[in-house]
Amino acid sequence: MQAGQGVGSWDDFSQELKNIYGQRDDKERAKKELMALWVNKDLAKKNFVKYAERYRTLARIVNYSNEVHINKIKEVIPNELQNVLVIYKITNQCPKTWDDYLKLLMQAYKALHPDKAQGTIFSLEANVEKSRGKKDPVMGIKGNLITRQR
Repeated sequence: MQAGQGVGSWDDFSQELKNIYGQRDDKERAKKELMALWVNKDLAKKNFVKYAERYRTLARIVNYSNEVHINKIKEVIPNELQNVLVIYKITNQCPKTWDDYLKLLMQAYKALHPDKAQGTIFSLEANVEKSRGKKDPVMGIKGNLITRQR
């Protein structure tokens, strides 16, 4: 003000605060994260289940049209899933909502990769089964508390 300049507008002030302290709300953060997912072909190829879970969560917060979501998902899906969709395209039976489209892709991915579609519960159970019968210096046979050694 001493230099003869105005104090600025409220919009300038709030924008400066936003730049310094981050997003004003979850919707803005979700938009940014969703835009990052739109170009993240590596995650979609490496772990489509994880990609789809993140996408579904963010897309429900951000209200874009079905067409926008479907087009953005098409850009990152792996080739094998694009090949699965061919028959749906030919018969004009592709889902019209992004959520249904994502569900179809998830079903196809799980059918193609049953080993990658399992959750951690199954892998933990498999590890317990493998460890049975192995000696533990403190507990005796793993998983059997009764045979505790002293």
